[in-house]
Amino acid sequence: MEKGANETAWETRLIEAAMYIALGFLSAGLLALAVLPAIYKRAVRLTREAMIATNPISYREVRAAQDAERARYAIALNRSEQALKDAGETAARYRAEAGQLKADGLRLKVELEQQLDQERRAMEAELTERSGTATKRLRQDLKAARKQLALTETELKKARSELEDAAAAHQTAPESSATGAPPARTPEAETVELATIAALESQIAQLKAQLAASGERNGTNPAHQIDTAAEALQKTVARLETELIEAETKYISAQAEVARLLADRRPQDTAGAKLEKKLRSELKEADDRRSSLVSELQHRDRLLQRALGQIERLRGELRTAPELAAIRTDMQTLVKLISNSPADALSSPQKPDETANQGQVSSPAGNPVAGLPDNPATTQSASALVKRIMKAQRASAPPPAHPPDQPSGSGPDRQPEKAQAEAASVKTKNKDVA
Repeated sequence: MEKGANETAWETRLIEAAMYIALGFLSAGLLALAVLPAIYKRAVRLTREAMIATNPISYREVRAAQDAERARYAIALNRSEQALKDAGETAARYRAEAGQLKADGLRLKVELEQQLDQERRAMEAELTERSGTATKRLRQDLKAARKQLALTETELKKARSELEDAAAAHQTAPESSATGAPPARTPEAETVELATIAALESQIAQLKAQLAASGERNGTNPAHQIDTAAEALQKTVARLETELIEAETKYISAQAEVARLLADRRPQDTAGAKLEKKLRSELKEADDRRSSLVSELQHRDRLLQRALGQIERLRGELRTAPELAAIRTDMQTLVKLISNSPADALSSPQKPDETANQGQVSSPAGNPVAGLPDNPATTQSASALVKRIMKAQRASAPPPAHPPDQPSGSGPDRQPEKAQAEAASVKTKNKDVA
């Protein structure tokens, strides 16, 4: 009896030690499962920081930089278009002013030529009219004076002939007195004839003076009047030529102003061309920068897609990892063994002798554990579980990163939660067993 009691106590101590060992391994596994999420989160954070370090610009920032570059390109293009528009308006205004000045010069020249032609025609007509009237009047006066002069000369000739006759008669008077004939003329008659001759000569002189006075009043003579009119016409022509010269001077100054405006416009056109060339070069540089940014963005998109593919691949590897599947299977087996063994031991309250006998009978392999035929398998499963947990910890030290928008209901995040739930159920069953 004493020997059987000792064997029973030894078996009880052995079972208790095995249970403590199993509980230790189980607690270690539960602690490992509790620490795994923190390790996983740290790995995710480190991986994200590494990706940010390799790619410091996010997709939104790249798009923002691209939009900013496009905005700068649009602003530069708008400024260049505005500058070209202003230069075109300035050139058009200068062209309009030059055309207006040229048209004014031509119009002024035409007006002056027309005015000169009209004044010349008017002067010629007036001169022709005045010369014709004066010539006609002078001719009439000259004709009348000539007629009067002819009459006076005729009377003078008649008087002279009478005087000659009287003189001849006076010379022949002594002969006639000697012969006793009476004289032909008396001294009184001669005096009358001389007075008549003097009167006729004075009348002739008066007619000549009157003719001279009429000539002076009417321009002395037609030739002098024509010369005077010609001089007046020459003065008018000279004045009109002076005005024409002034008009031509104004036209030349207008042409010089047009040339100056064109010369001023050429530097502006040159400046506009330089500005356009500069803006085109800037636009080309902006296009090159835009192309480089687009290529860099595409390169980063490819890197991002590659990283996402690698993350998905690592997630698949984690989901299909044999170590995790084996750990999960071993945990389930261990939980079943622990939950079934105490229940079988407590379900048959027998005496120590009977328990010992049953243990001796039911232990063909020499194991003195009564009612627990699977305890060696439990121990092996616990040791294998600990090894696999350590191996999984070492393997999960650099876990792959995943985007922050991954749903929490899928992926490897759920595996620690399942393990924690299983560990909680094991603790509950152990408490019930205790």
